[in-house]
Amino acid sequence: MKRIITLAAVMLALIATSCKKQGPQGPQGPQGPAGYNGQDANVRGGTVTVNFAFNSSTGYGTADMTDADITQNVVDNGAVMVYMSNGAGGWIALPYTDYSTTGISISYYFVYNVGTVRVYFSEEDLLDTYLPTSATFKVVAITAAQKQAHPNTNWRNYDEVMNVVNQSNSSAQ
Repeated sequence: MKRIITLAAVMLALIATSCKKQGPQGPQGPQGPAGYNGQDANVRGGTVTVNFAFNSSTGYGTADMTDADITQNVVDNGAVMVYMSNGAGGWIALPYTDYSTTGISISYYFVYNVGTVRVYFSEEDLLDTYLPTSATFKVVAITAAQKQAHPNTNWRNYDEVMNVVNQSNSSAQ
């Protein structure tokens, strides 16, 4: 019985001390950094159409792009996403494999470094049978702060990323 009374007294003390009024609101914080051309200051992207070059000795095709928004900070702490146009107004996140009706699959993937992105493609048969001549890509550089500010964003989903970038699909350039 002594334990029950002690436990009840402890619970009553916890309940009574946890009910405190909230204090006054603190002062307004400093103004954040200005955006980039009306966009969020931490996420930048652009659209580029490139030609592929096939290397028969490696069996891979490549397309190189430059992007000044891919800084050392983005490489070390952020992320770079690359989306390929599907030709019908939509965008596909890389890496991507197209399983065609011909039985030959074509895979697209990318690597990046400061200021550059290289998109690779390879065919299942490692020949240039289905060599794409060109493709249109969107490259999006994302800082670590932006990824932390939007932890529930599916970065592989083009529409979600563009919502974070504060651009509509039709005006993203």
